[in-house]
Amino acid sequence: MFESAEAAKRLGIKLSSLYVYVSRGLITSHRSPDGRRSLFAVEDVERLAASRGERRTGPRTSSVVTSVTQITAAGPSYRGTLASSLLGRHFEEVAELIWHGEAASWPLQAVEVPRGLSLHDRFRATLLAAARSDPNRFDHQRDAVRDSARSLMATAVDHLSERSDRGLHSGPIASRIAAAMSSRGDSAALTAAVDAALVLLADHELATSTRAVRLAASTRADLGDALLAGVAVAAGPLHGGSSEAVVTFLRRCSATGVDRAIDEGLRATGSLPGFGVALYAAGDPRFSALRPFVEDVMTDTERDLLDRLVRAAASLDLPPPAVELALGALVSASGADPAVATAIFSIARMAGWTAHYLEELEEPGVRYRVLAAYATR
Repeated sequence: MFESAEAAKRLGIKLSSLYVYVSRGLITSHRSPDGRRSLFAVEDVERLAASRGERRTGPRTSSVVTSVTQITAAGPSYRGTLASSLLGRHFEEVAELIWHGEAASWPLQAVEVPRGLSLHDRFRATLLAAARSDPNRFDHQRDAVRDSARSLMATAVDHLSERSDRGLHSGPIASRIAAAMSSRGDSAALTAAVDAALVLLADHELATSTRAVRLAASTRADLGDALLAGVAVAAGPLHGGSSEAVVTFLRRCSATGVDRAIDEGLRATGSLPGFGVALYAAGDPRFSALRPFVEDVMTDTERDLLDRLVRAAASLDLPPPAVELALGALVSASGADPAVATAIFSIARMAGWTAHYLEELEEPGVRYRVLAAYATR
């Protein structure tokens, strides 16, 4: 069932117009069990949307109805549970929640990846190698897809570093990532912060990379290829790669001073990395949720620098900080390669991508067609 706001959003109308539709008998409103909300059957909304859409553009457009994630003012909600309320759980538990799965092992695959690659290329090469040797590669059954996701993600994490002890680490995904990030030994605070980042970034509704995964799934590409499509899109500096720019920016702030770094950044691009998310008018709640975990990893000097940066941006009426700022601060504090930020984003988002992949398999194949308007140049 859709709530009123979601039904209106799906139909592309104002909430007041939705109630006009109800009064005219175009759609039926149902009371929620607690009697406080109006609910609308998905089938009814889709039927009405289809009838309106056919008049506008014919069969060349497609909509996506999803039960994976809802964006709320308090942040993303996975299967009806706010992501922020899941902090303290391991990422694997949250992934299983998103997949409607059950606790299971996340086995590593023995794959060979060329040495000397950048982290970005090693990450892609590992995922490709793991997909090639996945015994469930062409099996689209839900259990098989979930098994593939667990193995692909665990193997990708195992190759974040080229250290000789790779493959010997056990334990949660977050602890394996933390081990690859820092050479200063085991840190419970770093592991907890990575786990929190993974949970908060696990899905964000129909983000650009998620749409890429769903497009791949609509052609019935195997999960490995679909995840690679998501990774490719997420790596862009305007998407998952933005936290990488944050790491560089924070290190510039440390070297030259916050005010000078801000001035140079605004002169160069007119914006600052890690600030502003259009979906959250009052600011990204994921930043506030992740920040305490990140500050547990930081030194006093690093905490002060982050605080001065946030206050300076606010004084200039810049957009509020986004979760990417907190993720970049975490990677910067750990001393890791800036590219680790993009890897963490992609690993986290693979949980959501897999859920969307499974949803898309239940839809008609190749259903996406964007309306093109040809123009001579």
